[in-house]
Amino acid sequence: MKDVIATTVVSIPIVNEITDDGILTALELENMVLLGLTYGAWFKVGMMVALILLILERSMTVRKGSKSR
Repeated sequence: MKDVIATTVVSIPIVNEITDDGILTALELENMVLLGLTYGAWFKVGMMVALILLILERSMTVRKGSKSR
């Protein structure tokens, strides 16, 4: 079992270098999934910020209008 683990630990970086990052490790897969999800997530975050700013602007306008009466 130690021989298999040692061979795997040594051979994965070598094969990865030869194949020009052809092997996906768990960390690379996690990073790819995270990057793939963040495009939609960033859009949702931006829309939420825009919605909050719109609500704040409208509430300030309503408050200013009610105080002037």
